[in-house]
Amino acid sequence: MFSVDYDITYDPDGNYRFEGQIVAYGEPNMAYDVEISQILSPSDDKLESRLNPICESPSVRIRNNGSEPLTSCQFSYGIEGGATVTHEWTGNLAFLESVEVELPYDDPALFEGDDEELLVFEVEVNQPNGMLDEEPLNNKGSSRFHRVPTWSYSDLDDNRLIVWTKTNQVAWETSVELLDADGNVVWERGYPTANTTFKDTLSLNQGCYRFTINDIGDDGQSFWANSDGSGYTRLKKVAGGNFINFEPDFGKYISQAFFFQTNLVAVEEALPVSPSSMRLFPNPSDGVFQVSLGGFEEGQSLDWQCYDAMGRLVQSGLWRVDSRLLQTVDLSVLPAGTYALVCYDEQGQKLSGWVQKY
Repeated sequence: MFSVDYDITYDPDGNYRFEGQIVAYGEPNMAYDVEISQILSPSDDKLESRLNPICESPSVRIRNNGSEPLTSCQFSYGIEGGATVTHEWTGNLAFLESVEVELPYDDPALFEGDDEELLVFEVEVNQPNGMLDEEPLNNKGSSRFHRVPTWSYSDLDDNRLIVWTKTNQVAWETSVELLDADGNVVWERGYPTANTTFKDTLSLNQGCYRFTINDIGDDGQSFWANSDGSGYTRLKKVAGGNFINFEPDFGKYISQAFFFQTNLVAVEEALPVSPSSMRLFPNPSDGVFQVSLGGFEEGQSLDWQCYDAMGRLVQSGLWRVDSRLLQTVDLSVLPAGTYALVCYDEQGQKLSGWVQKY
């Protein structure tokens, strides 16, 4: 016997039909059974298209269908026709619990080559807790996928990439980052000025990268249902033309992985890398927040701005970095609510965070 509490808000402009299913389980009939429940990447599955195609290591979701807690299992995987790689996972999954597992993989065949070619990724899991898997039918999985696009100049004699961004009216919501195949930040920045075009020229070594546009307002750079205005980001060639023109109505983020091919080698430290950090506390508070800054040079100047939930600038100022002192932001004169605090260093690198005033 059980009860279900079901309630919806009345809508005079429509009607809704609700259907549901109740699934009941008996006791587990196996002690050891690990399942490949989904291949997240590489995959051409439209539901996983935000992060596919990939340059990074493959990722799968496994589930423990056995009564015993799953603490380890063995993976073997690779591209069909290529070498097989093995990996041991350790953790702790109870009955029917799932986890995403990253599978280390450095075969260039994953991202180097024709992006029109259809490839197959295969993965198998076994030996739950070092024991025999009692249900081998769910141990294997495969996915079809395409490689990332290869971007290059016609004779490979250029290694420049232009990040061309036109901000909307709430520029502080937008930031961009470029990661290498190992997830290291190669370059990142935010945008301090609304309705402005920014052009940043990067020099890249040959390799695989991922470029991501983030929007902390969760409404992209151009959304028809708000008053934020229109913005966009493009990755352009020096001589003209685009490598990619990103869809500006993307919600929280949009991302593209690519293989950059060139005969040139970029100078070490040619790209600004920001190990900077900003920590806000206490949060929430009555309006007075302490700010701990890390990764900046002593005496460096940082412009900061505070916006309300509607994107309106409510306060701004200048911090002078001193590792011995905390910065203070006083929002006590403002009404209770959520505010975004954004700061920029001299290279335009952006740090942001939300605070709650009660």
